[in-house]
Amino acid sequence: MKNSDKKVIGWREYVDLPEWGIHDLRAKIDTGARTCSLHVEDIEELPHGKIGFYVVLNLKPKRRRHMVARSVKRGHV
Repeated sequence: MKNSDKKVIGWREYVDLPEWGIHDLRAKIDTGARTCSLHVEDIEELPHGKIGFYVVLNLKPKRRRHMVARSVKRGHV
């Protein structure tokens, strides 16, 4: 990819996770990172090979969370 084709982003941006119904989630960007993380709470195993958890959307001024339930997919490289 040429440098002219790359999108310039700031240190903090808002991202969407549309498959989970999440929009405008505040994120810290680290272009040199090899991994990433997501703040979730109350992880639980559900029936039929699914897992449920709450994505923490913000902590201040009022705590907001969004419930996600998805099938577990396993794989390795």
